[in-house]
Amino acid sequence: MTVMTFCQRPIQVVLLHFSEVHSLPPLPCLIQHRDKPKMTVIWMIQLALNFSASKKSTFDQSFNPLEISTPTTEGTDMSDDHNEDHSPQNDIKYIVFKQCLQKLFQRCLECGETVLSIETYQSGSCLTATMVCWQNHVCTWKSQPTINNIPAGNLILPAAILFSGCTFMKFSQLASIAKLQWMSSSEFYKIQDTYLFPVVAEAWEQHQEATLAYISGQPLVLAGDGRCDSPGHCAKYCTYSLMEDRTNAIVDFQLVQVSEVGNSARMEKAGLERSLQYVEESELEVKVLVTDRHPQVAAFMRDHYPHIGHQFDVWHLAKNVTKKLNEYAKKK
Repeated sequence: MTVMTFCQRPIQVVLLHFSEVHSLPPLPCLIQHRDKPKMTVIWMIQLALNFSASKKSTFDQSFNPLEISTPTTEGTDMSDDHNEDHSPQNDIKYIVFKQCLQKLFQRCLECGETVLSIETYQSGSCLTATMVCWQNHVCTWKSQPTINNIPAGNLILPAAILFSGCTFMKFSQLASIAKLQWMSSSEFYKIQDTYLFPVVAEAWEQHQEATLAYISGQPLVLAGDGRCDSPGHCAKYCTYSLMEDRTNAIVDFQLVQVSEVGNSARMEKAGLERSLQYVEESELEVKVLVTDRHPQVAAFMRDHYPHIGHQFDVWHLAKNVTKKLNEYAKKK
């Protein structure tokens, strides 16, 4: 039994295996990140930091965030191990209370004299303090390192929220209850649009290229299914996904909006059509396609792809048989 995950809900699908289709060895390291959610999130956050550290435009199609070296922090190493990685992502973070910080600001950071005045400035999750002492030394202290003048925490936290599946509202509620200083929604979505979404697109494209290169050169057994944003006939979006059976790798997915096809009943067929077109353009040979019993999908495969064996998955067949048996059991 194979478990396919389309969007959020796991869907159990029993697929038919064919002896003439050869099995594949384990997937390469890049694709295996999907089995380790924590590793995937850390990897994606590092890509976001690399992206923000570059000076290239987000619209530069030649830009590859994977090729940029990891930014490092400046300052005194508090650890005895000088070989420890102190990049913003890998550096250890703490939650510090205001009253504890005020004790640190009583003395000048240069000469140790008493501080006369302190001015603080908050930027999202970052605190900046400017102190003036008896010797007229002006010292500036920041709670976070910066990347292209952007506090690292203002990049890491939005990236962690997005890549872990959390939402801005949930984290904002947590921050509000704990009195934790946090950024506004406009700043969060600005960072998300400018730095995070381009990284997600770049990572998916490279993941997809690695997947296609790995499974190419032999007949494939694909499983497809669609997931709408709401049940019934009022859905606005449908995500259609194609999964390779033996590796459980997502080959392609398509997002269809109801306005593109006229009504929600047509979205699943449109998503499959686009995915198969992409598979054809990628020169992959599909031996068998396994789907649910969607009538439009069945008609589409019969008319446009007669050379591909179209099979219904056993889970949906068993569900239909169980439904009919229950109906007959109620009759006298």
